[in-house]
Amino acid sequence: MNLKKKSIASLILAASMVFLPFTGFVRAEDTNDDGARNFVARCYDIALGREAEEDGFDFWLDQLKEGKITGTGAALSFITSPEYRSKNTSDEAYINDLYTLFMGREADKEGYEFWKKNISQLGRDGVFDGFANSEEFYNLCNENGITAGFYSAAYDFDKLQKVNMFVDRFYAYCFNRKGDMGGQKHWVENLLAGNLTGTDCAAFFIFSDEFLSLGLSDADYVESLYKLFMDRASEAEGKAYWIGLLENGSTREEVFAGFASAPEFQTICDTYGIPKGTYTIIGIEDPKKPEVTPTATPAPTATLEPTATVAPTATAKPTVKPTATAKPTATTVPTATPTPLPDKYLELDGKKSTWVKTTEVSYFITDYAYVFVDKDIDVRGDTAKVIDDIFRANEKNTGLSYSNNFLSEATGYELRDLDGFDYYDQVYFGEAFKDLERDYTKISIIVTDQDNIEPHAAWREVLVNACDIDFSDDLDYLPDCIALPHELLHVLHSNNGYKFSTTLNEGFTTAFSYDCISAVENYDVPESHYRNNYNYINYEINEDNAETLFLNDFEDGWDAYLYGYRFVTYLKMTYGNDAFAKLLKVANTYEYDREYTDQLTNASSAKALKKAFGDNVFKEFGKWYTENPELFAEMS
Repeated sequence: MNLKKKSIASLILAASMVFLPFTGFVRAEDTNDDGARNFVARCYDIALGREAEEDGFDFWLDQLKEGKITGTGAALSFITSPEYRSKNTSDEAYINDLYTLFMGREADKEGYEFWKKNISQLGRDGVFDGFANSEEFYNLCNENGITAGFYSAAYDFDKLQKVNMFVDRFYAYCFNRKGDMGGQKHWVENLLAGNLTGTDCAAFFIFSDEFLSLGLSDADYVESLYKLFMDRASEAEGKAYWIGLLENGSTREEVFAGFASAPEFQTICDTYGIPKGTYTIIGIEDPKKPEVTPTATPAPTATLEPTATVAPTATAKPTVKPTATAKPTATTVPTATPTPLPDKYLELDGKKSTWVKTTEVSYFITDYAYVFVDKDIDVRGDTAKVIDDIFRANEKNTGLSYSNNFLSEATGYELRDLDGFDYYDQVYFGEAFKDLERDYTKISIIVTDQDNIEPHAAWREVLVNACDIDFSDDLDYLPDCIALPHELLHVLHSNNGYKFSTTLNEGFTTAFSYDCISAVENYDVPESHYRNNYNYINYEINEDNAETLFLNDFEDGWDAYLYGYRFVTYLKMTYGNDAFAKLLKVANTYEYDREYTDQLTNASSAKALKKAFGDNVFKEFGKWYTENPELFAEMS
């Protein structure tokens, strides 16, 4: 329906709600007219308590069907409209409205009690976040042919709608389906954070296992690229050109690079407010090599020629997120309550100036983690926020994501079946948390001073001392009590790809740890007390011995830390903060010898480094190190 023909009442309603005026994306085969109609009717009935006027109904139906707004965006528009607010609903009524609107059911007792207890701390925006990003709402939207979309009040609403729809077109064109909750959140958050460009996303989808498993012919592969990069079907001459290149020996990655530089794709990215980025060919092998007689390749008319000069800013591993891999927000609640052990739940007020001493083993939940704390430990009031800020800083600084679950994908195990869940807390806290219903996409952090423990990281679980969550500048603690960012970087590494040998593993964590500390508000650690822990070294590194030192490993484990710290600092300063993400991408793409299921050998780690940064990477590092001694001088 033409907007100009709408009634005055419907125009006022639309204007009073949040609305995103941009040209949307929709595929006819996705449109479930009955489902979208039911969804709009629910919004009117539950939020406004009335039937829709015809023009208003058609307006919102068009927004959903034409891909101009997500299901979450539409629901938010209704629930924050002046008409809903004029009802002055109580918090209890608000919670019940969200259950009906987002889940199509009455509230369960435990879930209702949880939200009622926490709404004063989270606010209505925080509660809305939890319902909007619930599995039940995603399922409801998918059943109705609607893009649910990831939502967070932390982001600009209009920008969030655009980025959600940008991601939706990748799922549609590449997988012929809607995005799952974890995947949608992963891609949207990384695009909004600037960790990924449009080209990065295209590469990760096109070279993902799910897309490769389709077994497309060259013709179908080219047609997919036309849709993805140009939003249209191919023309005969252009399609013949690209197929001819493939038949004459060009790889699918090379053809992908040509399409990635298309002006049409720049226009698409601009429409959605996404930086297009560039792509560099890294040698991804074709899933098949067609055995055909080479033929002449006709020149294209208005099509692109392939280029191999575009460079990626790729910052995550090239596989598309499966359904259960993204970290949920702390407020996401499916059908069951997230806190079935209220007697052990530690309430924090969010203030740096207040402290709570645990009287028994306790726990609290953050956006990224379950934090299990031993008894008789002082916990600062803002600890949950600082911990989440550490997670976010690690992701931003490295270009990697905790929402990946590489090891699960590589081994075929489910998240809960892998080592690193429920292990440390059982060792130190026995069965104190055996009845806790966990969200296995979150990381577990165990805090204890038992047995003079050494901080340690498993796959999705870390063990630290009480002082590691102090976050103060107490010089009696430093530099020993700053292990949390370090161990969480180990978790980040293993969730994004194969682990490297010890030298490179520890180099990654030591080189990036202070970047995290300095980026987190209220984490008060002087840089000198961190850097000086690694600036002393008692052996020489130069062009001639840099590779030998790496390959021979080190008898003293601390020497491996010191070498790795310098090597990864070199990679960061020479190739950028996403250098390690690029290295992981290479390691994950090619088959290398592994010492364990998830860890490369020393020799394989060196091969991956040379593949990513050139055969002379060790010589260049040695030369750089001897020319920059001031970078590792003791700080006062």
